[in-house]
Amino acid sequence: YSQDRYGAIYSSDGETLYCMPRSNSRFSFGSYTVKEGTKKIHRYAFSGSRLHRVQLPRSLETISQWAFNLCNNLELVIPVNVKIIEEFALYGVKSVDLEKGNRYFYRDSVGALYCGKDRRLVYFPRKTKMPVYRYKVLKGTKVIDRYVFSANNNIQEILLPSTIETVKE
Repeated sequence: YSQDRYGAIYSSDGETLYCMPRSNSRFSFGSYTVKEGTKKIHRYAFSGSRLHRVQLPRSLETISQWAFNLCNNLELVIPVNVKIIEEFALYGVKSVDLEKGNRYFYRDSVGALYCGKDRRLVYFPRKTKMPVYRYKVLKGTKVIDRYVFSANNNIQEILLPSTIETVKE
């Protein structure tokens, strides 16, 4: 393991970020830049963080389960090379955007994030510019991840396309 000057713990080869300490008051409401060369954000790495911004490197390929769990203030941009966003990885994140040119994920007009490869809905924003009370899941979607809608208090009705195969509990 190695540790950067902010207390973040990386694998010895620098390819995995394991943990960003939440007790580091200098970052309670600020930002942090994940170092270039990092390929994976490990489970729970930023869970519960009060950061507003985390700059992810273009080398990043995988965001593991619960990596940004309950980061309620966080506005995140997913880099172009991210291929895998595991279930619960973005649960409670304020907003998610995509770097231009991302071939693996796409967003709809309200900011919901879909994985193109397995046609899976992976994220729905906690808050939207205009409240969304009725949401129509995009046609072609096969899977809806667990808790995708649970952080949004406005949703009252979800319309599912005939292509849905699994709605995870």
